[in-house]
Amino acid sequence: MNKNDNKILVIGIDGATFSVIDSLISRDKLPNFARLIREGVRANLQSTHFPNSWPAWVTCTTGVNPGKHGIYSFLIKDEKNQNSKYRIANADDIKAKPVWEIMGEYQKKSIVLNVPVTYPAKPVNGLLVTSILTPYFDEYCTYPKEFKYELIEKYPDYKFEINLLEEDLNQWLNESFESIEIREKFFLDVIEKREWDLFFAVFTESDRIQHRFWACIDENHPRHSEFLKKYGNPIYRLYERLDIILGRLLDKIDKKTTNVFIVSDHGFGPCYQSFNIQKWLYDHGYLYYNENELKRWLKIHVPQNILQLLQRINNKYRVRKSLSDHDSDINMNNQKKMLDIENSISALHHHIDWSRTRAFYTQESGIRIVSNNKEKIIEDIINRLKSQEYATGKSVFNQIDQRERLYWGEQTENIPDIVTIINHDISLLHKRKNPYSISLTNKLNTGDHQYDGIFIGWGNIIKRNNESNDMDIMDVASNILYALGVPLTKDMDGKIHLSFFKEFYNKQKRNHIEHRKGLSKKDALVSSKRSEDEKIVEERLKALGYL
Repeated sequence: MNKNDNKILVIGIDGATFSVIDSLISRDKLPNFARLIREGVRANLQSTHFPNSWPAWVTCTTGVNPGKHGIYSFLIKDEKNQNSKYRIANADDIKAKPVWEIMGEYQKKSIVLNVPVTYPAKPVNGLLVTSILTPYFDEYCTYPKEFKYELIEKYPDYKFEINLLEEDLNQWLNESFESIEIREKFFLDVIEKREWDLFFAVFTESDRIQHRFWACIDENHPRHSEFLKKYGNPIYRLYERLDIILGRLLDKIDKKTTNVFIVSDHGFGPCYQSFNIQKWLYDHGYLYYNENELKRWLKIHVPQNILQLLQRINNKYRVRKSLSDHDSDINMNNQKKMLDIENSISALHHHIDWSRTRAFYTQESGIRIVSNNKEKIIEDIINRLKSQEYATGKSVFNQIDQRERLYWGEQTENIPDIVTIINHDISLLHKRKNPYSISLTNKLNTGDHQYDGIFIGWGNIIKRNNESNDMDIMDVASNILYALGVPLTKDMDGKIHLSFFKEFYNKQKRNHIEHRKGLSKKDALVSSKRSEDEKIVEERLKALGYL
């Protein structure tokens, strides 16, 4: 490694939550997590308003809110289509610089591994290996491009994503832990052999395992006994395995110069029930369809079909999943999942009567208004939905508000007019039911995202402070740059938490607080950097009517 004063090792654990970590620490099961918390700082890391990996990881790595970087959800609205055309967002759509790009302007080197929404790979002063959106080992899965040959040669079984359609949960679980093991070997190899000032690596399997197996640790879940008997407790096993990896990564660093940040994009919790917004809009005269047959079909089927679709989306059955040439069957399965989602949205929106419709649900946790009387309709819908309660008396929505109250920046207008974050953490065991309540408990997913993720900081410039703090996910990038002595950009939203750093360091780097330089803003790329294979797939999908 090079000789710069400070380095930052960032370990991302997708969906990590202190509720599980603290429980295992109390039983002496996570010695490395416990040490870093005991000797450093911790904070509840508030996720983006829509706690989903797409906006959350992009916000984490750019330090600006989605109203500036442009990624509100995993879907992005097609600007050429006024009403309902969506596609999957990727790195080409991000309109703000990630920390490693800013660092490159100051000649600092970065290693970026498996960070979500980095495909197709962009130039970096160092090394970048993409993540979940990667279809297979193509020429855009790494930067520099030629590194993919080294990756294939050394780790032929490396997966950008596991098979999300595998319904045999034992098989699926084995594959998940095998992926973690391969990823661990790769990370340890790179961290030791290459120069870096920032090493940013993410484990995404943690999110998938918690989605599937949350019932194992949730005694109130209706499938708790069944899951515990069949699968034991893979979530505890997951965190214990990650603790071992954390210890091995710590053994590879120079502790006199390297500081460690552990972050998650969101937290996790149970997934009991949801609320059918599309049907509510239909029943209350905001949404109209063209065909009488479709109307009858919707009245009968929408409560179950739409919510199943929403759960598949919210639980991140992500599209164009990252699979290697050696896993073509898995690749096809994950592409099929993408087609199911896009086709379902397309078919539903195709039958909307846009001449009468005033509002529709976008499948990206938001409502869009298509009316000249926009402000009145927004106010009316928000007020009426705020009064909605589950049978328990708890509010249906964790948050519902117009976008301008939650986001700011040039991209805000591309966000849905009303942001609707549904509370899924409500027991179903009640006689009285809300007519729009739908069970989200199914045979595959028993857990869902929560707002509070994790932040742990530890190292030579980090205070020893056992008090719990609060932190916004926008702040992570700002504190990475500050720890490396790199000035923040003028438009960066995240703040520096001076209370996390030792006094001597704050005195040394005061100028990096007061003298920001440059901007995070950049033009999103309408990329031609798409592999020939992906172009062929897209043409086939268009021929089938999916895209």
